[in-house]
Formats: sequence, C-alpha cells, structure tokens
Amino acid sequence: MNYKETYYFIARSLTSSNTEKNFKWVESQIKEKTVNWEHVVQVSTANYVLPALYSNLKKCKLLPFLPSDLVKYMGYITELNRERNLAIIEQAKELNSFLKSHSIQPVFIKGTASIVQGLYHDVAERMVGDIDFIVPIEQYQASYDLLKTQGYIRVNKTKYDHPNYNYKHQPRLCHSSKIAAVEVHKELLDKKKYNLEFNYKKISKSSFETENGFLVMGYRDQLALSIMANQINDYGQYFKKISLRNAYDVLLFSQKTDAVKALEGYSKLFNPLNNCISTCNIIFGNLRQLSHTPTRASKAYYKQFDRLMSHPLYNRLHYKFVGGFLWLRGYLVTISKAFYKRDYTVHLLKRLTDLEWLKGKLIKN
Repeated sequence: MNYKETYYFIARSLTSSNTEKNFKWVESQIKEKTVNWEHVVQVSTANYVLPALYSNLKKCKLLPFLPSDLVKYMGYITELNRERNLAIIEQAKELNSFLKSHSIQPVFIKGTASIVQGLYHDVAERMVGDIDFIVPIEQYQASYDLLKTQGYIRVNKTKYDHPNYNYKHQPRLCHSSKIAAVEVHKELLDKKKYNLEFNYKKISKSSFETENGFLVMGYRDQLALSIMANQINDYGQYFKKISLRNAYDVLLFSQKTDAVKALEGYSKLFNPLNNCISTCNIIFGNLRQLSHTPTRASKAYYKQFDRLMSHPLYNRLHYKFVGGFLWLRGYLVTISKAFYKRDYTVHLLKRLTDLEWLKGKLIKN
C-alpha cells in the first residue's frame, strides 16, 4: 500500500461502523490481507486517529482479523488516550467552575468541546492536545491572569515575543499537577481578514450548554471551526492537505447539522470551507451528509490534493516550497511593519541583536 491507498483505507475505516458500503470494502481489504498495517499505524498516528481507527474496527468486529500484536498495541494506545481524555474533562470542569465563580463564562472549543459534549461513540477516539476556550475580549486578560493565580505558568518562557504572538490567544499555560496545557482565546482564527466573519460575537449567538455544564459552540460553528483549524490556522488551503482528525470531526458534525447550510453567510471563508467539505466527501466515499455541488475552486483543490497524495516526491517539494514561501512572507511583513510600527521595530532590533538566535540560524543553514 502506498501513502494514498493507506490514507483512504483509514478514512473508509473511520466510517465503516455506520456506512454499509465502506464496511464491506474495508472488510474485504482486511480479509484479503492487502493491508500494510505498518503503514496504517504510521499514517493514522501522524493524523492523530489511531484510537478512532481502533474504535471503529472494534465496533465492526474486525479486530480478530488483524495481527494480535497490532490489536494489543492499538488497544494500549487507546486506553492511554482514554485516561488522558477523562483527566482533561476533569481539568476542564475545574477551569469552567473557577471562571464561572468570577463571572466569566468560557466557551470551550476544538477537541475539548468535542469530548465534553460526547460527540464520539467512545471518549477515547479523539486525541486532544490543549484545553482551548474563548471569552469576550473584555474578559480576555482577566481570564489569563486568574489562571496564573491558580498555579498556571507560561509554557514557553521567551526573552521577547513577536508583536502578533498572542493575537489569537494568550501564551499557552501549564500546571505542574494538570495533564493539559491551556489556551485562552479572544479570536478563533489567525488571519485578521477572516475574523469579521467568524468571531466570539458570532459564535456566542448559537452556543449551547451541555448536560455537564459546559458552554460550547453550535454544531454549525463547530463544523466550520473543524475545517478552519486545518484550512486557515494550519495553512491547509496552501498546502492542499487535510488532517484525518479534522476530517473525522467534520464527518461527525455533519451528522448533527447540514454541512452545506453551515457554509451560509460566509464570503471570504466560503472557498476554504467548501474545498474541505468537497474533498472530505470524496475521502469518505461520497456520503449523503456531505453531498453538495462542487465548485470550480473545490474541484481544483481536490485535483491538487490528489496529485500530492499520489506523488510523494512532488508532495515533499510542494511542502518545502509552500513552507518557505509562508516563512519568507512572514519575515517580509515583519520587516515592512518595522518601518512604521514601534512594537515591530523593537522586536526586529531585539532579534537582530540576539546572538543566540543568530548563532542558531547560522548552524541551521
């Protein structure tokens, strides 16, 4: 199995427990022993869906057809993730209660929101990094300062930060006795040009409280953020790359709300959203809940996505080129703003006079 075949096998496996045609296809691939399980583990781990893959194969009663040592390994990783997620939920409960006691109502987002509302058949399916929540701009700094009074400290202790460093969220916080780092958000997206279409004011209108007392975004907004986290914040629109973890979230939210209607009201964000939904639809085998009319832009996006999946060397060159372009663009923006913005000028001077940073760059190059 090459990378593309492995990626699509994992994607179809994630839908095998509730899609008959995908179940039959996955079952045949496994029983005919055409699956390279080493590749499956590598790709599913890199896409943060190994526990979700295990859970779906278990629901389909296909685990007996897998190598026993592989089943044991996948089960072990899944149980570790279950323990972590349950600890994250408890930590989130503490944060929620603490902030509410200070008249701050956080809206939990991303992976934390997904597990506290019970989006998955098994809480162990979703691999979660940080605990993310967003608050109104007027409570942004207060929320951050309050967490520091509870023993939370900054993860990265740098000598100086880029002026745009905490545009979207405050620096990550960690606690010596807690399992997850915490990010306090005031924005949902990295790009300022998109924030008029997707921001706290917009998502707060449809947010709802879960049975266990958490405030989370409405399903349409959660579906949209699952896409934007990949397409905008992780530059998936440039790299033509979709993480299976994000794609799986898009699939599950599309079972809660109409995926096509979730695009309504967006102008600048329409193409990134539609491109991802269109590609996810193909990845998962043309499922009804993701069906829609592809546009010229979405067809072009998938064509490039498929080309990159099919040609590893081209994929690596493309990744390096796009990464280099984004890096160069960021530095040019910083330099240009240094001519008329004092905070950028100060940052640039500190960077250029930082001998440790310069030494690191010279060694790297």
